[in-house]
Amino acid sequence: MATSVRCVSPFAETKKPPPPVVLLLLQTALDVHTSTGLVVHEDLENHLPSAKKMVMLAPTSALEHTYPPPPIIEVPIPAPRMLTHKIIENHADWKVEAQETALIKTTIHQLVDRLLDTTKALSDQKDDLLQQVFKEAAVMHPVLRNYNSDWVTRCIVQARLKATAASASAWANKTTVAEMDNVVKKWHTRSSSKFEIVAMDVDPDPPNDNGDHGGNRRIQELSPSKVRVVTGLQHEAYENISRAFTE
Repeated sequence: MATSVRCVSPFAETKKPPPPVVLLLLQTALDVHTSTGLVVHEDLENHLPSAKKMVMLAPTSALEHTYPPPPIIEVPIPAPRMLTHKIIENHADWKVEAQETALIKTTIHQLVDRLLDTTKALSDQKDDLLQQVFKEAAVMHPVLRNYNSDWVTRCIVQARLKATAASASAWANKTTVAEMDNVVKKWHTRSSSKFEIVAMDVDPDPPNDNGDHGGNRRIQELSPSKVRVVTGLQHEAYENISRAFTE
C-alpha cells in the first residue's frame, strides 16, 4: 500500500497566529537585566577614548608685541661714512618711528641739561660725563645700542649743545651790550661829546705783533664820537671803554 504524505500548514489550526511583534521578539535575543541604579566608575570599561590631537601654531610676527623694542641686533649699524650732525630723522639708517624718536630726543636733552655744560660745544665737554650720557640713554632706550659707537646719541647731543651754547652766547652778548650802554650814559653826563656803541657780527681782527687784538687797539684809538664793538671782544672792549671814559 502506498504511503501518502500530506503537508500540514502550521496555521491550519483554528487558533489565530501570533502578532508580528511577538514573532519578532521570539527571534531576537535580548539581554535584559534589572538596573542597579546610577553608573559608578567601576562599571565603566577599561577603555579610554582616543584623545584628540591639538595642533599648536607658532606665534606669527603679526601677533608679536612691538613694545618693548625688539632685541638688540648682533652687528650694530655703523656710522655713515660722511656723517653730518644733521637732524637724526634725515639719516637713512634711522628707522625708528616718529613718536619714539621724540621720546628719545627728550630723554637725551634732559641728560645733556643735567650732566653737561650747556654753554660749551661737544668737543669741550668732559669725556666721562659724555660717556655717562651715552650709557644712561642706552639703558632708557635700548634701541640706541643698535648703532655703533653711539653715533645717533652723539648727533642728538651735539644738536642740543649747539642750540644751548648759541642761546647762552646771545644772552651774554646782550648783557655785555647793556652794560656798555650804561657806560655811554655815564659819559654823556660828563661830556658834551656823543658816541654810540654798535655790535657787529663779524670776526675780530687778528692779533698784532704785540699780541693785542686789532679790535681792541682800534677802540682805544677811536675818538669818543663813535665806538664800534666787535662780537667776541665785547667783554675786553667794555673794560677798555670803562677805563678810558669813566675814570
